[in-house]
Amino acid sequence: MARGPGCCCCCFTNNVRNLVLILTTAAVSALFANLVLFNFTAVLHEDLPHQHKPVGGLVSLHEYSTWHSRTKRDINGSQPDLSVLRDSVTEIIDSEYDDDEGHPILPSSKVVLTTISTPIPTKKKTEKPKTIFITNSPTASTTTSPPRTTTIRRRATYEADNVVMQGFPQAFADQNVSGRLSSGHLEKSKKTLKKLKEGENGDRDELDGKVAKEDEPEKVAEKSSINVIPSNSLVEDVVRALLYAAPGIGVLIGIVPAAVLTSRLGPRKLFSMTLLASAFLTASHAFVIPFGFAALLSVRLLQGIFFATVFPVIGSFTANWATLREQLQFISTLFLFVSFGPSFSWPLTTYLYSTETSLLVIYCIHAGGLAFFALIFYIFYRDRPQYHPWVNGLELNRIVAGKVQELQKNRAVSAPFSTLLRSLSAWSIWLSATAFFFAVALFALYIPSFLSSQDVFYVDYIGAYAALPFLFLPIAFLIGGIVNLCRCSSSTAHVRVFNTVGFLLSALFIILLPVIVYTHGGNWPLYVMPLTLAPFGLIVAGFLRSLTLVGRFYAQHIVAYMGVSFGVAFSVLPFVTTFLVAANSRAEWTRVYFFVVAILLVAAVEFAIFGRGRSASWAEKSWDPLAKTKMNSLALIDYNQDECGLYELRHIGPSH
Repeated sequence: MARGPGCCCCCFTNNVRNLVLILTTAAVSALFANLVLFNFTAVLHEDLPHQHKPVGGLVSLHEYSTWHSRTKRDINGSQPDLSVLRDSVTEIIDSEYDDDEGHPILPSSKVVLTTISTPIPTKKKTEKPKTIFITNSPTASTTTSPPRTTTIRRRATYEADNVVMQGFPQAFADQNVSGRLSSGHLEKSKKTLKKLKEGENGDRDELDGKVAKEDEPEKVAEKSSINVIPSNSLVEDVVRALLYAAPGIGVLIGIVPAAVLTSRLGPRKLFSMTLLASAFLTASHAFVIPFGFAALLSVRLLQGIFFATVFPVIGSFTANWATLREQLQFISTLFLFVSFGPSFSWPLTTYLYSTETSLLVIYCIHAGGLAFFALIFYIFYRDRPQYHPWVNGLELNRIVAGKVQELQKNRAVSAPFSTLLRSLSAWSIWLSATAFFFAVALFALYIPSFLSSQDVFYVDYIGAYAALPFLFLPIAFLIGGIVNLCRCSSSTAHVRVFNTVGFLLSALFIILLPVIVYTHGGNWPLYVMPLTLAPFGLIVAGFLRSLTLVGRFYAQHIVAYMGVSFGVAFSVLPFVTTFLVAANSRAEWTRVYFFVVAILLVAAVEFAIFGRGRSASWAEKSWDPLAKTKMNSLALIDYNQDECGLYELRHIGPSH
């Protein structure tokens, strides 16, 4: 009998399938990270048009946060304390600028106002004009005049922040922070100061009228230059919804061709090409954004079409590489791509952006990683384990044991999809998967936007904070696998109970998140976010276990068409969010969270009634029920005489 290969690491001898599992999971995770990368960078992107933002209300929220403002370092490489700076800015907005005599006074932070945003209203003639940058007049006024008041309009947080950045450039210069002051605002400030100096010995009323008259067109220009949130029209809402629903729509378009091509070309060729094409599309984001909506929509739609290959590849890989006992383990591990992708990508993106790395470089880094996985996958992966040079006869015996009836029983079925459509058990699994992907889409697409809300505003470390909901999911899946070993009831009751408990707990924590933001605030939302998706670890003992028990050989086809569940969730939720969230407020987000929770509750009730833990009649004999049976035939295996010791395995005699 042939020996184990010497080129393989000894810890993976007879376990090459686990090494291939790690590689496939990493490749799928990288592909998912690139799919949702734009949703994260759109919050950071300063030049992205308002209608291309994930939700309304994100304009100018990035202007003074640690990660978004592109703070400039001083010569010593130190950074200012932006928490103190933010407090001073808030004090400037909230304080009154007039003393009892109507003279503008400086705030306690000694910030010099260099931009006058409104003309000074005057109704009566006053004393000789004085410079407005002093605190109080040194002598009492000799002319009795009614006190002059200046009304400062209180703006919403997201609007005031941008005005502060543009109206107090000197304060930010003193703190070594780069204020985004356009040339138009600088010119306006210079002209206003010049007019004030020239009018020190002139008539106040004449000067005020002149300033107001000459600044009138400039006021219009200023209003148009400030990033004030426009009213959302129906066209803008549709554009935004289509842009962020495009990947989900692409998955719906590409799932059937992907399933057909996977069976004809094999996962190795198809998925490698998918990874390379997606890498190119990721790198092209920075170039197509300036070309507008149509170009960006096309790129994101193609990303979704290529991502549709993920689910047929997962199904094919599990059926061909996992032993009968490891079917659930392989599917559960591969489903963790929803956690691994954002958990690694978003903190890295935030760190790179904080070091003033351009978005083009960030996109290229992600694209390079995806291209690397494409190369490794093509070199190392094989469509069947008997084609892999590292797989020896002992491991191959474990993999194919119990599958020998597949050739006679299952390949005669030419249209498995029609069989699945008539199965209530398959529909229960697909509905549960749809609800699960709705919860994933809520956080994968919109948790950065939620954290940027003026009612939440965790933007300083937004990449790490946004990854919190996905952080405990791998641990929860491991716990779910351990729980799955402790069955104290029938399989049907087992999968129904654990699936229902997982969905209900996740629904509870998801709806608790906006409530905690409203009632407690502080750091409490950060403690709740890791718990939102963690209860989904019980789906390993729930609908994922039902998938392997009900489908058996057909489980690969059920998984393949789970792409429809993914596509529905990632295409419907952007439309719902777009039309419910206009100003990025907590109250609006609460409605979106309630919508997702309602879907989770419906799926939990449906699976509790119709979920099944026994093999369906049409799939009962597709795998050999005796999983421990040794391989009695090589009918399934496409072998040749030089392959993996299989020829010697056929002629080996009993051991003595």
